[in-house]
Amino acid sequence: VGLRQLSLESEKLRVLRQAQAAFPNRALAHLALAEALALESNPRRLQEAARHLTATVAVDPDNTAAQFLLARVLHEQNKMAEAKQQYRQVIEKHPQAVSPKAYYVSCLQSSGESSAADRVYQAMVRQHGSQDATNVIKKVHQQQIRRSQMPALGQKVSHSISSKLLRKIGNEDVPLPNPEQLKNQMGDLIR
Repeated sequence: VGLRQLSLESEKLRVLRQAQAAFPNRALAHLALAEALALESNPRRLQEAARHLTATVAVDPDNTAAQFLLARVLHEQNKMAEAKQQYRQVIEKHPQAVSPKAYYVSCLQSSGESSAADRVYQAMVRQHGSQDATNVIKKVHQQQIRRSQMPALGQKVSHSISSKLLRKIGNEDVPLPNPEQLKNQMGDLIR
């Protein structure tokens, strides 16, 4: 990151913090700041992002975009119980959405709840088809690999998709992506 980019990011955060301070009861002010903070994947910034997302949801309980981002931030912070609760609420409000279910599967896997993750994944396959469900799961996993390798995080996050799970679709076993294979395939793209 060059100095120019760094100064632009700092300026963006300064302006967004001023907007949030000027409009503390506006969900959009909290959400814009939280999104900018969450993108950095810095533990301190993630904590601040979670605080602003919680405020956004308190001010605007129907803001599922904020709730979904809150779930993802909590998930990245390893606050699995809270993350699962937020994912379930988003899924309940938008049962047709694929991404929240994929992240929920990841969260369940990270929590050691493989059988629950399998049930949610199988429901995704029935609702959206095996190709769509598998592609979304792969994208979620790839994103988690990229974020885990960001230097700001300073530590590797656990890869949540278990290579041991096999999904039965009709008479055909369809494996979820193997985290290590994906990590190796993504290595060149991430560097």
